[in-house]
Amino acid sequence: MVYIVNREQVSEEPLLTRDAKSTKVRYLIDQRHGANNFYLRIYEIGPGGQTPHDQHPYEHEVYVLTDLSLRSPGSSSHRPSRCSV
Repeated sequence: MVYIVNREQVSEEPLLTRDAKSTKVRYLIDQRHGANNFYLRIYEIGPGGQTPHDQHPYEHEVYVLTDLSLRSPGSSSHRPSRCSV
C-alpha cells in the first residue's frame, strides 16, 4: 500500500496528553493507516512548550525541523540543530 499525504492536508490539533504544554500535533501515519508499529507525527512546540516523557513498544524517531532543546528526565539537555536526526 502506498500512502502519500501533504502535511497541510492533515488537521493540526492541540496535544492534550499529560505534561504537554504549548504543543500542537499532526498525525501523519498511525494505526488508521494500517501502521501498527510505526507512527509519524509532526509536533509544533511553542515557546516554553514541551511534550511528555513517555515510553511505548513502537519505534520512535525524531527529525528536528528547527532548533530546539531536548531533555529527558534525569539526563542532561541536548541541543540538536536544524535537520538533525
